[in-house]
Amino acid sequence: WRARAFQWDLWLATVLGLMFAHATNNLLNDYTYSRRGIDTDNYYRNQYGVHVLEDGLMNERQFWRYLGVTAGIALQLGAWLISQRSVVTINLMLGGAFFVLFYTWPL
Repeated sequence: WRARAFQWDLWLATVLGLMFAHATNNLLNDYTYSRRGIDTDNYYRNQYGVHVLEDGLMNERQFWRYLGVTAGIALQLGAWLISQRSVVTINLMLGGAFFVLFYTWPL
């Protein structure tokens, strides 16, 4: 900012991409924990937060569609950032994708 090199478009794409990647991660966590029987109606996390599957707010088909939208937006923003900022962005994105996909299972 002080060097007058701040680029709002890159910043906004990064923030939105990370938000949608985080949303995808949360959805995958909820799915994994729900299927493993960890997140049930009496689990403490479900008593203070919403769990779209356990609370019956979505069926499984809607859930996967919603997850596809959040992941797709994150990937599209990431692809645009790669086109703007090169290999460093690819490495960060691949590292993040690894942890999004394997945060709860099998790790």
